[in-house]
Amino acid sequence: MPPPSPPPLARPPADPIASGHDVSREIDAGKIHRYRVTANADDVIVGVVDQDGIDLEVITYDVTGAKLRTVDSPNGEHGPEPFVIEAKVAGTYDFEVRQVELPSDAPDPTMSSHGKYRAAVEVMNADDYAYKLASDHIASPRILAEFREVRLHHGAAVDKFWADLAGKGPIVEPYPDHPDESLVTFVMRTKGPYVGVVGVMDFREKPLVRIGDSDLWYVSARMPSDSRFDYGFIVADGPPELVVAYRPGGTGDNRFMKVQRDPTNPRTHNILSRLELPQAQPQTWIVANPATAKGEIKEITIDSTRLHEKRKVGVYLPAGYDPKQRYSLLIVFDGEVYGMSPQAQVPTPTILDNMIAAHKIPPIVAALVANQGVRLRDLAYHEPFGTFVAEELVPKLRADFHAGLKPDDVIVAGSSLGGLASTFIAFHHSAVIGKVLSQSGSYQYIPGTFDHDIAQTTEGNALTREISGAPKKPIKLYVEAGLFEAGLLDSNRHIRDVLVAKGYEVTYREFHGGHDYWLWRGTISDGLIALLPIR
Repeated sequence: MPPPSPPPLARPPADPIASGHDVSREIDAGKIHRYRVTANADDVIVGVVDQDGIDLEVITYDVTGAKLRTVDSPNGEHGPEPFVIEAKVAGTYDFEVRQVELPSDAPDPTMSSHGKYRAAVEVMNADDYAYKLASDHIASPRILAEFREVRLHHGAAVDKFWADLAGKGPIVEPYPDHPDESLVTFVMRTKGPYVGVVGVMDFREKPLVRIGDSDLWYVSARMPSDSRFDYGFIVADGPPELVVAYRPGGTGDNRFMKVQRDPTNPRTHNILSRLELPQAQPQTWIVANPATAKGEIKEITIDSTRLHEKRKVGVYLPAGYDPKQRYSLLIVFDGEVYGMSPQAQVPTPTILDNMIAAHKIPPIVAALVANQGVRLRDLAYHEPFGTFVAEELVPKLRADFHAGLKPDDVIVAGSSLGGLASTFIAFHHSAVIGKVLSQSGSYQYIPGTFDHDIAQTTEGNALTREISGAPKKPIKLYVEAGLFEAGLLDSNRHIRDVLVAKGYEVTYREFHGGHDYWLWRGTISDGLIALLPIR
């Protein structure tokens, strides 16, 4: 049973005010208007005083007449003064409305001494009040409904919710009044003290919120409805001490090594879960079509004097290749990933077959340059590798395959560090290479990062600054980045702005995803169409 109400003290007279009704009155400086509200034990009195032309404060009292608190929002003489009284016991609770007290020796002459207000209260039980608070910050209708069930202590509610979500997570709901956006809610169940999610919009860890006192946790994100990305949960003793970007092989306290897949989502990729929202465009070019004529891959080896090693290159020749015909040349870095094997994450040969057959691009020759385990050396601002491409690889492909005979016929392409290297090499060897296809280029890179002790204060975007301070080169660029790539997106926007300001011909695109071959395999076709118009 609720505790008995303590005996009321002698209180000043007050006007009764009922739940759901409001009172409008005028008030002068020095006057006090007192109101009395009846409530049951565990009720919550939610009130507001809308001031008009006078700066007011609200003072609340409990059933004994003891003062609870003074409310004065910093909104001057106009606007609401909201207040809440939690009724611990049944009885009547008071609140007073009065002008904000001024110093007795120096009243402010600008303060109004007369005005009006409207007062209103609503009495609700504690569960309804908790639901009202939750509805103000929980955007997902399903999570809000679950919050109410948990708040009402319906014991089987959590188990049923979790069972219903199996194989269907995360929760994807329409975002109100924005048909091209979705509200995506990630849910995890654990008795641990903390849950975070990585991979949502970027790889910075975002904390989840516990639903009531249950073992369900959630966080919602508003995002474009054509997004694709990978994500995972981190269950730990607490949040990260520092705001750092977590990614495979990243820094920090190895929290990413604790990542867990979403148990409600059956679609996975390596250690993460994978999500594709309803309006994500199909990646039609990556699917082999039995009816489409196929090119062939010839593997060659170049004994490089510039790199002092042998480099493997997969050379793609289009269907119907004619050695007497002149072809444009596409040079793609990370050849092992971009199509040198049938299991490659980006099936460049299949993409080229399909696009050529559909007359989206002309027949071209492509060179898939293997990284051979020295990727960080070659693609990170490494001039010897650029010299290898311009002075050894291109001449051989010109001589052997009649491809890339002029700079405007040569495209260098790559993702991440490969995008940086593509721009770097074309900028330094524009007499040989005239086009760049950069996918999420790492333009924020600081030379020496991988093999030197670099001070944290060292400025990034070295290539962007070099381009800004140098004469314009005769190169054309396609630059793209993912909307979920955090600092890398900023560096791509920066180099776009510098290139445009310098007068370069640039096509710039942003896709709705993160730093992932899954996205790049679908967007490389956009770059090829931009750089290889059908004549």
